[in-house]
Amino acid sequence: MIQHILLDQDGILANFFNAALEVHGREDLAGEWPKGVWAMETVMGLTPAEFWEPLDHYGFWRETVCPYPRIVWFYQELSRRLPVVICTSPSENSQCAAAKIDWLRHYLGKDVKYMIGAQKHLMARPSNLLIDDSDKNVGMFRAAGGTAILFPCVWNSQHAVTEDPYEYVIQRVDALLATPAQ
Repeated sequence: MIQHILLDQDGILANFFNAALEVHGREDLAGEWPKGVWAMETVMGLTPAEFWEPLDHYGFWRETVCPYPRIVWFYQELSRRLPVVICTSPSENSQCAAAKIDWLRHYLGKDVKYMIGAQKHLMARPSNLLIDDSDKNVGMFRAAGGTAILFPCVWNSQHAVTEDPYEYVIQRVDALLATPAQ
């Protein structure tokens, strides 16, 4: 029986994608992104160092990365069903975690629960549901014994989903919660 929702931040709540494109002056790619391609630096023809250098500072994570429009509604809808913990991976910059926490508190309230760390699969168990935009994270979480929903985005394998991604996920959460425990 699912008892907690672990919700990813970037790509679902925080619009890292458009912020990174903007900083690199590549907004033109937003509407032409290759379906299912995760690696932004590859699409932009940059090395990882060239990609991260202008992004990896407190101001980018706290101020440049904007929320997607429906995040408060989505977070509240999930929270009406089960306790929600935001699980986000920090960059290598030591200020990233603090900026992400400040961002969460600003947009979702000071009482928002969160965990910072890249190893989300270590929290996998039958009582935890991960909602993430990364095929890799979802796959590792499932392989470790957890349940996961891949949030539809142009950069993952759910890119063909045509309905609103928030509605899509809410429907899947409701279906999982309605399924009797085995």
